[in-house]
Amino acid sequence: MGRWVVLKYSVLRIGLFAVCFAVIWAVWLRGLESDFMSLVRRYPDQVFWALVAAAVISMIVSLFGLRRMREDISQSINDRVNARLEMRARNAAEHPERRSARSGLDADAADEDAEADR
Repeated sequence: MGRWVVLKYSVLRIGLFAVCFAVIWAVWLRGLESDFMSLVRRYPDQVFWALVAAAVISMIVSLFGLRRMREDISQSINDRVNARLEMRARNAAEHPERRSARSGLDADAADEDAEADR
């Protein structure tokens, strides 16, 4: 699952934004000017608000339309984190000497800190 699903989700979000902007362009901005750059030069506020509207509309549509994909990504991340935590717990149980060596170092560091404070 992993990275490809996240990439697919990102591409779908960008595509959804592009479709929303194209619809807004066709409905609202198309009558103002025929060329995009001249539209940007003559009506920068109109283009800005069209971009904002496209962003808000695409966000709302993706909130409902891409919910299943977002939940799958979240579950995948949760599964990987849980697997990593289980592996660490298993390694700690199999190799207790590593844990005791680390706690010994922590105790030595605490003793050194106490000595420095005196």
